[in-house]
Amino acid sequence: NNGAWISFDPNIRELLWDSETLLREQMTWGFEMCDILKISDSELQWYTGEHDLDRGISELRKIRDIPLIFLTMGGAGSRAYYKEFYVEVPACHMWETVETTGAGDAFFGIVLSRILDEGMEHLDRKMLEHILKYANTGAAIVTSRKGALMVMPEKEEIEKILADLSSQAAQYHEVLSANVAVLTQLDFIFAKAALSRHFNCTEPKFNNRRYINIKDG
Repeated sequence: NNGAWISFDPNIRELLWDSETLLREQMTWGFEMCDILKISDSELQWYTGEHDLDRGISELRKIRDIPLIFLTMGGAGSRAYYKEFYVEVPACHMWETVETTGAGDAFFGIVLSRILDEGMEHLDRKMLEHILKYANTGAAIVTSRKGALMVMPEKEEIEKILADLSSQAAQYHEVLSANVAVLTQLDFIFAKAALSRHFNCTEPKFNNRRYINIKDG
């Protein structure tokens, strides 16, 4: 009622609850109240029973159309669901994992910090992708050290790492651009093949005698 955003991270610990029913009730209450949700893939699957992540998010939105949802997927990275689209960013695998305690908390803390800086009204794909990269990097740093939240990185450390990665990637700009162009062509070819197969199409045979013979048209 005061115009504040409410964030929610269920952070399921089943052994701390008297019953699964009570846990589900409290999670549902949190979903109904929040504006920004952070949930892991295992928590989503546990609550909805859906192994397909997109369908799981759809099930959550039947409870309430939560404006902004962040989904963490461990070593596979993270997603941000906003309005009618989502963006996905792979995990940062720069260091050996020492312990994972605190990674989710670090991720969500960084996300909320960035949302407070950027606002939530005019988010787009590029901005959400940047937020996920930032949060993934911060969470990866935490997992590379002992101490959980006691070893949270500073903003400057995250920005330096991202700048270094960008600098390294820039050296391979031409190769990466060429690969993207090839993959785009292949994707287009496979998309045409899938469409043709769906409609049971046949390859047309062209002639130079200036006539068209339509069979079963």
